[in-house]
Amino acid sequence: MYHLRLKGNHYEMGVKRGKIFNKCGMTFPLNLDNFQKRYGHESEKQLQKFPPEVCEEIQGVTDTIKVDYQEFFGVAFMYGMLYV
Repeated sequence: MYHLRLKGNHYEMGVKRGKIFNKCGMTFPLNLDNFQKRYGHESEKQLQKFPPEVCEEIQGVTDTIKVDYQEFFGVAFMYGMLYV
């Protein structure tokens, strides 16, 4: 089992996680319907209120793996990928 060792600010930790995803060849299915996109957008708005650092980390991941931030939120919440 691989245990992440993350350093830096939340964005930098997201970048490291994104590099791990790239190294492993992980891809994310971003074919979301309107409900999933709305759900992701609403979820992101809630996270901005309470633990906004999670949003910074996700921004680092999406910048690194070159996927749309808002759509990734939809995927992450619909499939329980976030650990909040």
